[in-house]
Amino acid sequence: MIKLAALLLLVLASFFVVHPAHALYFFGGKIVAIAPPAPYGPCSSASIFVVGPRPGVFMLPPGILYAYRAIHVGALVLGSATQAQCGTIFYMGTSY
Repeated sequence: MIKLAALLLLVLASFFVVHPAHALYFFGGKIVAIAPPAPYGPCSSASIFVVGPRPGVFMLPPGILYAYRAIHVGALVLGSATQAQCGTIFYMGTSY
């Protein structure tokens, strides 16, 4: 019985393990600046600077349009990216 419980726990725990390559950084706050791509900006693509509860600098992938976004200084933003420093945005929503 104990072996069965341990096996069940191992199988269930494998569903909750997140591989570091798939980990997401959730961000949110106010957009305070929009930077051009390198060499004039910090990232290889255009990026936004977010301050607030979950700050960071996030790259806007070229050619991707999000359903709910109004990228301008002063907009509030919520989203997910690969990392906090020059992470590529997966999903983002903004206030108007």
